[in-house]
Amino acid sequence: MRGLCLKARVELSIKTWFYIFSGKVRGAVKLAGLFGRAAILAFTLTATFFCSQLYAGELTVELGAPFPDLVFSGLLTPEDYGKLGLPVGGEVNISSIPGDFLIIEFFNKSCVPCQTQVREMEEYYEKLKKTGEGNSIKVLAVGVGNKAKYLPRFIEKRGMSYAVAADPDFEQWRRLGDPGRTPFIVFLRKVQEGWILNNYTVGIQTKDELALHGTMLLKGIKDGGPRLEVDSARRHMRMPLSDDEVEASAKEMINAVVGKAVQIEKVFDKDDGLFFRGWDKARSRWVYAHVASRAPVCEVCHAVHFLYCFDDSGRILGFSPIYVTKYGNQVWDEKDVAYISKRLGGREIKGLDFDPSVDAVSQATMSSALIFDEIRRTLPALQRLNSMK
Repeated sequence: MRGLCLKARVELSIKTWFYIFSGKVRGAVKLAGLFGRAAILAFTLTATFFCSQLYAGELTVELGAPFPDLVFSGLLTPEDYGKLGLPVGGEVNISSIPGDFLIIEFFNKSCVPCQTQVREMEEYYEKLKKTGEGNSIKVLAVGVGNKAKYLPRFIEKRGMSYAVAADPDFEQWRRLGDPGRTPFIVFLRKVQEGWILNNYTVGIQTKDELALHGTMLLKGIKDGGPRLEVDSARRHMRMPLSDDEVEASAKEMINAVVGKAVQIEKVFDKDDGLFFRGWDKARSRWVYAHVASRAPVCEVCHAVHFLYCFDDSGRILGFSPIYVTKYGNQVWDEKDVAYISKRLGGREIKGLDFDPSVDAVSQATMSSALIFDEIRRTLPALQRLNSMK
């Protein structure tokens, strides 16, 4: 259920650290400003933020409409295939899952509410098996932004006995539009054309609430859904810097990478919006800067806003947080920024892989994963940007 959320105007003092990478240097190099200024830029601004009980966002699949045929490279264990009535091994399309009803639970192992949700789902799943309703209702959990190899420990610790798949690069999650938060659960009914969406929930559902939704599935009752605000996640993602401050930050980063003040122009990509670029004559390359915003995955987390810099070959040259948080929605400190900057520095956008065991900032696995994923998704835009004169 959606909680009441009030807007509040607050004064924020944001300290932004620029880290740039040049030459053969692999570590993070703290920027000594172009004119000898300190690396720390402090912005004081007034911005509109939302409380921690965030809205859900936008689901582009309507109730009663066909549900996307999600596809996963495999399930976590051979036994999981049998739990869904599938032959063991290989890729899984949900259209291949037999039965009349399917519940899909989207979670992330670093999401605190999800840790509670999977326990509630486990109790409901055990009830399904005892009552025989499990023959009609299948249950599948999907780890959003989680690699399969990092899920077994979570599954064992939380006592999950139902089938699990991984969606490490958010590909299947994106096919739903912008659901907004995990835990996110969809309740599907099988018709001749395939699975259709009967209902969905956001936030923790108790085993009794899950049982109610299950009963509605079995009885063929179409639920009206929680009627989520379709653009609320977009509003929550409001950039905490003005356009002028964004432009000034982007220019500062490009000039620092080039090593001197250069003429900087704005270029627009049809999918990813505004970029800034300057010509690095000494190295015969374009240097780009882009400000990215990404909706949170976890129900209680905040959106991520950051600035990054790269050249026309796709090599990452700089990173600066605008608003990035960790556990408890605490803003990253200089140590956190230095760590992820070191992990990103000098790497290529193409094939940029996120390994939480080494790439994640402490207590900020999801924010780190979103940053890596957003930068990796710049590749199509880079190809278009390079074609612009």
